[in-house]
Order: sequence, then C-alpha cells, then structure tokens
Amino acid sequence: MRYSISTFALALAFALPAVAQQGHQTPPEMFIQKLDTSGDGRVSMDEYLAPTRKAFGRMDRNGDGYIDRAEAQASYDEMQKRMQEMRKRYQQQGGGQYHR
Repeated sequence: MRYSISTFALALAFALPAVAQQGHQTPPEMFIQKLDTSGDGRVSMDEYLAPTRKAFGRMDRNGDGYIDRAEAQASYDEMQKRMQEMRKRYQQQGGGQYHR
C-alpha cells in the first residue's frame, strides 16, 4: 500500500507542536518521538496512521464510517474559526500583523 507525501506531511504536522517543548530536536526525531507510541524507536504503519484515524473519527460526526459534505464543511468551519482565534491571540500578544 502506498501513501502520498501529503500523508507524511500530515503526520509530520502532528509532530511539529512538540518543537517548543522538545528543544533542538530535528524534524525526523520529533516525528519518531511523537508517533512512536510503543517506544521501540521506530514508527509502525498503525502508529503512523493513528493521527489520521483520530482526525477521521472527529470529522465523522455521526459515526457511520464516512465523511459526507456536511461533516467536511463543519470540520472546515471549525478549523477556520480556530485559525482566526489563533491569529487574534498572536496579534494581541504583540506578534504583529497577519497578512493573507
């Protein structure tokens, strides 16, 4: 089974919030640390896909195993709201102007 670079990017994105907490680790080290739930120093397919499965579960609001347009739209709207709140907090903390 093949997975695209975007799948890797998604998994890596889950690991990036650890940057501030982990000091000077490289992205590959952060990737392993974040996803290696068994602690064996490597990432299995199940460990790799776990964040995607979790995200899918959050989006599949009715639990039918599918994400329909309404669920996708609701998730998108929530993400946009969170991004706006993050930009607002950033600006309030003196982070400057955000340009789109």
